[in-house]
Amino acid sequence: MKILIADDNPKRYSTLCDKLYNLGISKNDINIAGSTTDATNLLETCEYDLLIIDLVLPIFSQETATDCNSSMELIERIKIDDTFKRPSYVIGISADINLINDNKYLFTEISWNILLYEAHTDQWMNTILKYCNYNLSTTIKKTPSVPSHDHLYDIPSILIVCALDKETNHLLTKKAWNWEPAATIDGIVYNKGSFQDENKVHRNIFLCTLDEMGMVATAVYTTKLISKFKIDLLCMIGICAGDPNKTNFGDIIFAESVWNYQSGKLVLNPEDNFSILKSRAHYIPSDTNIKSKLKVYRKNNPSFIKALRRRKFQALSSVSPQIRFGNIASGSTVLADGVTIDQILNQDGNTIAVEMEIYGLFAAAFWANEEKRPKFFALKSVCDFADPNKADIAQEYAILTSTEILFDFLTKHIHEII
Repeated sequence: MKILIADDNPKRYSTLCDKLYNLGISKNDINIAGSTTDATNLLETCEYDLLIIDLVLPIFSQETATDCNSSMELIERIKIDDTFKRPSYVIGISADINLINDNKYLFTEISWNILLYEAHTDQWMNTILKYCNYNLSTTIKKTPSVPSHDHLYDIPSILIVCALDKETNHLLTKKAWNWEPAATIDGIVYNKGSFQDENKVHRNIFLCTLDEMGMVATAVYTTKLISKFKIDLLCMIGICAGDPNKTNFGDIIFAESVWNYQSGKLVLNPEDNFSILKSRAHYIPSDTNIKSKLKVYRKNNPSFIKALRRRKFQALSSVSPQIRFGNIASGSTVLADGVTIDQILNQDGNTIAVEMEIYGLFAAAFWANEEKRPKFFALKSVCDFADPNKADIAQEYAILTSTEILFDFLTKHIHEII
């Protein structure tokens, strides 16, 4: 049995270690890390049956920890980061009862334990010894590299990426998804939620907001997210500019395929000596199964969709929003001239909307390592028509329709997708 003790005060474990040796555990199988950095290095290279971690650890050795942020970030990373050889079991420990109460859920939600350290009693130590004795007596032992199905990491997970904080904040109002406070991993801020689907299967959700808008930033950010989380389904919501002849304010556009309208070759137009772009569009398609499920959803939920046209938005459009299917063109520029969109739409008759991020998100997922590649799709709602007439109320309407449809669709159909 291999044990990692992550604590900057290793002296309090001297008696525990002696008792572990008496159980037959070798000294070479007990490692001690005095900081989260040291613990991280060991977890990336060694397989442990048990991690004992102090709730207040410094980031580096020789430093003094002042709060629990470093330890809690390591705990969250253990749950979701496949670069770790994740320990089979984790026990948190602290002498601060308030700190234990504040962070207990991080351990108990996946059946880990958290103990109160008291110098005058051996209760905390006896609990650890009982677990170790049970582990040693188990005749059938799981290989640490094969995660337990009780582990948070193995629960089917959804990653939702938003371009704007307003979109993220709207989803965070959905209490049915049981959102936890925001956390960070390697500089990524995220919220984790969960719910049970119609088959009573537990589903995890990770919700992130892009640091920057644009295809390149989205591709880099999404690639990082895919490497850090184990994701079965990747989706994006947000706002877009619609084809004024085929869409209305608030319409929800499912991207059948996405393409970069700025990809191609600049050549000289002999008629006026101005440069023109000869497009060489590359299309990345969405998952066809998700498309078919959304069509079923549209057919079965007309009243819900119609009700999204609330009174405050009725001046924007005389009709209720519709879920529409078509291609979406991505570029790195906000369009407000009312002219460029016509040039884009003329290149592809199936394109009905233009925006700035989806191509980067799809590209990151499409070219991800096969073992990490998730299913992916995007829903964006029309807030303008790429002309100067932009209004905050239209953006609010588009955010409402895209987030509400995503929430309702996933709640009802996720069991048919992943």
